[in-house]
Amino acid sequence: MLREVDQAEPSEQMLRLGRRAFGVYVTLGWDSPVIERICFAVATTDPASLPVELDERIERFVRHVRRADPDTRFVYAVASQPDGEYYKLQSYYRWDSGVRDIMQLPAGALADPV
Repeated sequence: MLREVDQAEPSEQMLRLGRRAFGVYVTLGWDSPVIERICFAVATTDPASLPVELDERIERFVRHVRRADPDTRFVYAVASQPDGEYYKLQSYYRWDSGVRDIMQLPAGALADPV
């Protein structure tokens, strides 16, 4: 899929994370029909449980967020663009019930298969 839209060849880490994605997002521009970026997002309560290596700064961010609220949920994403890939992490203090439905998660739980 990435090759068909002129994105970079995915790393093994991107493939492992992408297999667990609940959502796939694309970035488009106003002036061109070209897909600029594709992002695969994974919901988790514990980013360290994901099949990726976390940068020390990300681990520090997770610890800080958890100290403030131990029930925080995260969305970890990998984005592909023509010149490579990068990773990002978002924290959420609450999931709306509609968000759980989109992620196909039962109320009060997050998907984190071991």
